[in-house]
Amino acid sequence: MSVLIMSSGFAAMTSMAKGEVIVIGGSESYISMPSTDKVPTSVSEYTVIAYDPDSTSVDTASSWEENEECPGGGHDCLYIERVENGRVTAITDKDGNDFLQKFVDDLYAGKLSKIDEMDLENLKKTKKLSEDNKLMAKLGDDWVKIEPGKTYEDGSHTFGPISISQYLPLLMVLYKAEGKPKPTIKIDMPAVKRKVYTTETSDPI
Repeated sequence: MSVLIMSSGFAAMTSMAKGEVIVIGGSESYISMPSTDKVPTSVSEYTVIAYDPDSTSVDTASSWEENEECPGGGHDCLYIERVENGRVTAITDKDGNDFLQKFVDDLYAGKLSKIDEMDLENLKKTKKLSEDNKLMAKLGDDWVKIEPGKTYEDGSHTFGPISISQYLPLLMVLYKAEGKPKPTIKIDMPAVKRKVYTTETSDPI
């Protein structure tokens, strides 16, 4: 077993007797993250996620993109960042099902076939894991460790910002690509509210 724990912006792996634990404290991910003009802040001020393991696109949840609502209408299918004392402690649906563990389970079970069919060697040219299992991106000739919500620049090269909900699936894709065992996910990360958009403009308020 392995547990991935993300805390204070980075992932750290703790060895355990039967595997690893990753604690996580955010695009090849089968997800869509609706903006506030599609899913209002009355549903959540924080990131909301539509996840579709049967999506026809590796970049989005096609079942959401087709109608911009859950099957049967409304927002009940969405996963929402759960925040306690200003920190994201889970990303769950209305029934308490955990998005990240669901994604990891599906990924390792081979249910996300479009990811398995990707040229991951090409992905590894610009993204990789550090020795302590932090996400790294290549900026110019240098590799830098990445935190959700931050932008990194090196001359003409820029990376970010990405949300926790984008960061973690990418981290997990690389985790599997390196042949690491399936982890259990725990989160403890600073929360960031969604930018507010209106239907009249694409600019955030």
